[in-house]
Amino acid sequence: MRSGDAHACAGYSLTNMTAIQLRPPVALMTARKAVRARAPRALPLLGPPFGALVAGWILIASRAPKGWTSVFDPATFNHWDADQYLSIAEHGYRASAQCRTTPAFPNCGNVTWFPGYPGVVRVLASTHVGYPAAALIIAWICWYLTLLMVWVLSANGADGADMATRGGTARRVACLALAAVFPGQVYFAALFPISLLTFALLLCIWLATRTSFATRATAVRTGVLGVVAGLAYPLALAAAPALAVGAFITRSRHARITMFTGAAAVVAGFGLVLAYAQVRIGLWNAYFITEKHEYGVKVHSPLTLLDTRYRQFMHPPSSWFRITTQQGALATLLVALALAVTVPALIRARRKADLTDLALLGTAFIAWVVPYIGAGGLSIYRSEACLIVLVPLLRRLPPWEIAALACAAAVVAYHMAPLFFSNALI
Repeated sequence: MRSGDAHACAGYSLTNMTAIQLRPPVALMTARKAVRARAPRALPLLGPPFGALVAGWILIASRAPKGWTSVFDPATFNHWDADQYLSIAEHGYRASAQCRTTPAFPNCGNVTWFPGYPGVVRVLASTHVGYPAAALIIAWICWYLTLLMVWVLSANGADGADMATRGGTARRVACLALAAVFPGQVYFAALFPISLLTFALLLCIWLATRTSFATRATAVRTGVLGVVAGLAYPLALAAAPALAVGAFITRSRHARITMFTGAAAVVAGFGLVLAYAQVRIGLWNAYFITEKHEYGVKVHSPLTLLDTRYRQFMHPPSSWFRITTQQGALATLLVALALAVTVPALIRARRKADLTDLALLGTAFIAWVVPYIGAGGLSIYRSEACLIVLVPLLRRLPPWEIAALACAAAVVAYHMAPLFFSNALI
């Protein structure tokens, strides 16, 4: 090779090498373009739920006894049963022979509370965050994700059908505002599994009932979410029959499998709770025993407790009864409205009924009526927070009616928060 050619070749190689080194990686450029392309679409999806979260958080913070900044302290939200969840997260199920409330039952302890939420807390606490802080972080994240699911479900049905009743930003915003101050709102922010349960249920139902998503991967995701919900809180079982009914109605084989998977997964999650009790304390039915003997839970006519609460609502013996029964009355009204606007739509649609609406309505109604059947020492005002799954169904109401309901819920939430902070609510 001639020297001139050699120099030209070296110069060409150096120029190419420099260009290659200075050129950004293709993957990095693609990722940046993807983020820029999706950002305008992500903000309308993620922004409004975050705004609703902030609004709900401000309402709670305004009622905190030690000032606004105290809401960042996990101790502010660590009341009553929160200690039991933290105990399970740190030590697991424990049985005690020293029973003050029911001496005849030798295995009282923390077995009444489900281990799903404490299990997630334990995982996060392993990063040296601390158990109370981990519990608060998970509760707040799941609260936001619950609001996000309400925002999504208020806009689209199982496959985007029935858009006339869903359309309009006003309806969506009103539904989101109601969700931000929903009855039992303070429990979404507290060290309790309510927000984890509602997020898992809403996402499970959404995935299970969207026939366009009916794939094996979706069935697996639905199953995982169902198990998480079943491990988190007893009222998760309300979704099982609701999903099973939808599975019988749908004509899609894959959708039927996905919905049955979700229903079975919720039951399986509850079964894992019983199995965990068997492994830890050697008594698989400890939950049922403690509910019956320690809290007096047994089958009642729901009309009996409804009549009692109606009398307390009309003639409250104290301010505590006045506020809690006001929340109960509002929750009952919301269930009645959801039934009134959804059932006719489902009947008109017949076999083409919106399976998402059917599952949400069935879950909400069962979750509302079961505490009245069980009665005893159940904290119905806490269970009413789980009814947030019905909010997307109210999109058929005029926006001003949804807004009026949100205002009523905000007033109730404003008065309920101090009861929680003062240990008057369990």
